[in-house]
Amino acid sequence: MDDLYAPSLKQLRERFPSETSGWNPRDLKSRIQRVKRKPANFLKHADRDPDNALNPETLKTDYLLLEACALYGGLGFELTPEMWAFSRWHLAVYPREQEDQIKTAAGFVHELEWSAQLQFGAFLLSIKNPT
Repeated sequence: MDDLYAPSLKQLRERFPSETSGWNPRDLKSRIQRVKRKPANFLKHADRDPDNALNPETLKTDYLLLEACALYGGLGFELTPEMWAFSRWHLAVYPREQEDQIKTAAGFVHELEWSAQLQFGAFLLSIKNPT
């Protein structure tokens, strides 16, 4: 169960019913942190098993991109329209708090299908960078 990046505990339980039975939100947080650290730990201890490989499908590049945007802004640079749209999109798709949830006519962004979430991202970009 490498992919623990579900938008909610309910959806995680739907995807992995047997693995998540009995979990509470605190369990979920610690398990997600463990999975998020997996790539860093792999690289940190790569010398222990030189034949092991990191599955690129388990890497969540959207978190890496968000961190890059934050660092760019933290250096005092103005975010590009793409960075701005991505940052807002990420918050909508992975809300940390109930107040972060964004509701559209189709429903909450974090509950929509991936294709609809991507369309929402394109919409955000069109707001910041109209053509």
